[in-house]
Amino acid sequence: MILKAHVKQLLTISFAVTLLSCNNSTNSNPANVNKDTIIEKPVSEKRNVEVVTKISVNNMDSLPEQIKHEGDIVDTKMWKDKSGEHYVLISEKKQGEYLTANWLSKVDAYMYTKIDGNFKLGWHVKDNVSISSEINYLKKSLTVLDINNDGDAEVCFFYSFTEDGADPMPLKMILYTKEKKLAIRGLIPRSVSDLNLYKKVIDAKGVSKDIKTYASKEWDKTSTNQMKKIIGEEVIKSKDFPIKNN
Repeated sequence: MILKAHVKQLLTISFAVTLLSCNNSTNSNPANVNKDTIIEKPVSEKRNVEVVTKISVNNMDSLPEQIKHEGDIVDTKMWKDKSGEHYVLISEKKQGEYLTANWLSKVDAYMYTKIDGNFKLGWHVKDNVSISSEINYLKKSLTVLDINNDGDAEVCFFYSFTEDGADPMPLKMILYTKEKKLAIRGLIPRSVSDLNLYKKVIDAKGVSKDIKTYASKEWDKTSTNQMKKIIGEEVIKSKDFPIKNN
């Protein structure tokens, strides 16, 4: 009788220890609880970030007072991504008389982020020329999209330089990913005989490969369209056409 009671007591203690051990094993690594329920789904397509509104160039009252700029606004967008609400605007300024010492032509691009009700300048791109050159934003080139599907938008735009004569036209592309800048600079020929002068130089230090690849393709597409516009559609059939796979 005493032996049976002793065995029963040992079995009860053993079961309790086993149960406690199982509970401790589960609670010692809380990550195990959700490990099987969190599934990273691959994204096969590039998705556009929601572009909330495009502010009319003629409607200056649409811009918050805290957003400062120089010159006349030529393009702008406002969007929201996981980092918040953002505004990007591009402006041009012409000052003085062309081909004189007081001539100034410039392009500015600003990106503002709304933080606690205030707008903070995230980045500012500025470029200018004088005397015999003019700098112009490439119309409708401003693009806001999420290239690498990380929830934060990239901003891309082009501007060109116009000079006297028939020399190749300098073209520049700027792309911002968060606060890292990628720039592509090049020369766009104005005649078939100058196709060998085409140039493309990429400065993408610290920028990921997928964004660099996107930027390179956008440059090829835009520069091809510029050559078609300047020289004519037949330019792409030339054996000397510098951009392949178009």
